[in-house]
Amino acid sequence: EWFHRELNEVFGLNIFDFDFDSKKGYFVKKNKKLNFCFVRLENLQDCYSKIIKEMFDKTIETPLITKNLASEKFYSKEYQTIKNNLKIDNDDMKIILSSDFIQKFYFDYIEEMRIRWSK
Repeated sequence: EWFHRELNEVFGLNIFDFDFDSKKGYFVKKNKKLNFCFVRLENLQDCYSKIIKEMFDKTIETPLITKNLASEKFYSKEYQTIKNNLKIDNDDMKIILSSDFIQKFYFDYIEEMRIRWSK
C-alpha cells in the first residue's frame, strides 16, 4: 500500500508498470516532469555509480557513505539474534512470497527466502 499511497497518488507513478531487471537491481525512469530511480537497497553498493550516471548524466566521484547500520546500534546483538532465529509459518510465507512486490522485485530470491525464513 505504501507505494500506491506515496508514489502513485502523489506522483502518478506505479512502480509495477516498469520493467525491472533483477540482475541490475534497479531501474531509472526519466521524463519531462520527473526523474525517478527504484533500487533494491541490498544492490545499492554495487550499482551506486551507475545509478548516479543514469540519473544525472554525469560521472561523479562521490563515494557512497554508509550510515545508520544495525550492526552499529546498541541493539545489534538482539537484532542479529532475531534475524538468525526468526521463522515464518507456511501460510504466512505463502502470502508474503505471492505478494505483488516480491513477485516483481524479488522473484529471483523467492526460493532463497522460502528456505531462509520458513519454519
